[in-house]
Amino acid sequence: MDAVTALIRSVQNPYLTSLGNLIANPFVLFVLLIGLIVIFEKKNDIRIKIFASLTVAFVLSLVMKYLNTTTCSGSSWCLFDDSFPSTHASLVFTLLLCFMNKKSFPIFVIFALVVSFVMVNIGAHTFPDIVGAIPVALVAYYLTNFVWAGLEKKGILAHTSN
Repeated sequence: MDAVTALIRSVQNPYLTSLGNLIANPFVLFVLLIGLIVIFEKKNDIRIKIFASLTVAFVLSLVMKYLNTTTCSGSSWCLFDDSFPSTHASLVFTLLLCFMNKKSFPIFVIFALVVSFVMVNIGAHTFPDIVGAIPVALVAYYLTNFVWAGLEKKGILAHTSN
């Protein structure tokens, strides 16, 4: 186990554990993501673009998990064998990127950091799993923007403004 993961795992707090176990539930994370998008983005076309980015991040994360041949099985601290990259972190970092030019950006920074921290704290992920989610989020965000702009240019989609 790396030093950062060990440090985060050493924080023993029942509230953090409860929060981590709650957020580890994919349904709860999904509801949180939808809620944040609905609250902080008022334009439906931008909401659709955000959901497209999250979908790309989710698929990329699953593909990366499938291609990953290194596992932590056999380690006492390892809960899941297919933890790299963290899908939770991929999604929250993608959402963070979608709001980087908005006034609400600090809320998304805090949300992404809290989700990432508690996922490591409960043992669902390691720090490298979280770091590995950042490139996934970047690719998902910029790939979606690239495709979206191409579809707008061809007139398939109406022009959206962030």
